Amino acid sequence: MYAATAAVALIVVFGIDWARLQDKMLRPDLVADQFPEIVTQAAKNTLIFTAFGFSGGLALGLVVALMRLSPSRPYRWFAAVYTDVLRGLPALLVLIFIAFGLPIALDVRIPGTYGRGSLALAIVSSAYIAEVIRAGIEAVPRGQMEAARSLGI
Repeated sequence: MYAATAAVALIVVFGIDWARLQDKMLRPDLVADQFPEIVTQAAKNTLIFTAFGFSGGLALGLVVALMRLSPSRPYRWFAAVYTDVLRGLPALLVLIFIAFGLPIALDVRIPGTYGRGSLALAIVSSAYIAEVIRAGIEAVPRGQMEAARSLGI
């Protein structure tokens, strides 16, 4: 085990053309020129995806949570499968499916990078938000729920 690790380390140290790598990657002047633009663009993208992903996830999560609490069995079943499946899938897999799987399999095209990314994040976050809302509603004691209904709330 240690011999294999040492062999890989030696291949990495002596097998890489460090001079060519330094010309392309390890130049502080290039990094200093591009760094502010990269950070501001990344911050803008993060805020956009967060805002649209969370707001879409909140709206969809509320609907799914109410479906899970519905007396109708098909609604409960659909909501349970939806939350269990999407909470079990990695978010990156859902993002790849929305971006590449839907256009290939169903010929559904979602316009723009922001649209596809926000939709994928909204779908993933809606499963978690639905469980939070459902658990919050079910945590209210029965007496308080009856008192609220008698007051018309």
